[in-house]
Amino acid sequence: MNKPEARSYLKDFFNLLPDFCNEIIAVHKRAHSPRATQKDKITLYHLYKQRDRVGDALSVLYRSTSYSAAPSSFPHIDQFIKQARPLLKKKGSRYCLGVIIKFFLELTNFRALNATANRGWWQKKVTQLNYMFRRMV
Repeated sequence: MNKPEARSYLKDFFNLLPDFCNEIIAVHKRAHSPRATQKDKITLYHLYKQRDRVGDALSVLYRSTSYSAAPSSFPHIDQFIKQARPLLKKKGSRYCLGVIIKFFLELTNFRALNATANRGWWQKKVTQLNYMFRRMV
């Protein structure tokens, strides 16, 4: 995945985040019920692969950007935090958001430790993401 593909994927993914989380929660519930079908399990597997692809896209973007880059170079963090907050209270949100929050935490922690500028901004994002991770249901 290259930078333009990663940007496009993340833009599309975050625009559909609430619907995607609702779908993962519903399919997870069906796939772990006593009457689960093979189709439910395969669908859940594919949804998880889509979710995990976000980590690949984030890695491509964030690791190829200068340590002194301005916070405006990273609009995905704020967009994710804004869209994910209302979803945190939804039962089963951890199946969708937990892994994505961990992706963001890994990258923001790395940036907060290695940033040559805007270190306070990065620390604030780490704090917000940690708080979100603890509040998941």
